[in-house]
Amino acid sequence: MNRPDGRPRRRLGMLIVILLKARNLALPAGAHPYCLAIVDGVVRRTAPEKDEPDAPTWDQEVRYEIFESSDRLMTCTVLHETAVGPAVIGRAELQLTPALQTTPDKGHDAWYPIKTDDRTCGEVFLEMTFYPDVSGKLAALTAARTP
Repeated sequence: MNRPDGRPRRRLGMLIVILLKARNLALPAGAHPYCLAIVDGVVRRTAPEKDEPDAPTWDQEVRYEIFESSDRLMTCTVLHETAVGPAVIGRAELQLTPALQTTPDKGHDAWYPIKTDDRTCGEVFLEMTFYPDVSGKLAALTAARTP
């Protein structure tokens, strides 16, 4: 990726996020929730959960390259499909700085409340691990399974 002046942006590392599960979701009957995560304009999505919609377990890994000018915010939205398209259950906006400042052996795992119209309508659990780019050693990590 390049800066507006055409020079390449410096890559800081790779953020690996496990979109693990949710709980206490306010869902209509027959809903199959899925999770949409966005970092710096890059969108990743889980498959819908059909077995336990009120407490879905997605356990899906997504990866984001983090650059020096990357936004330090992740938007995590839980949705479900309706006859007329996707419907938002709730959304969390979370700062990535704690995850980016934690060592890879520790990671950053937490529950985040999801809200709609300032009303809490459940929580999502994310596991985040940041691997800093040291001397280009992330090439193998980047090549491995970037969804």
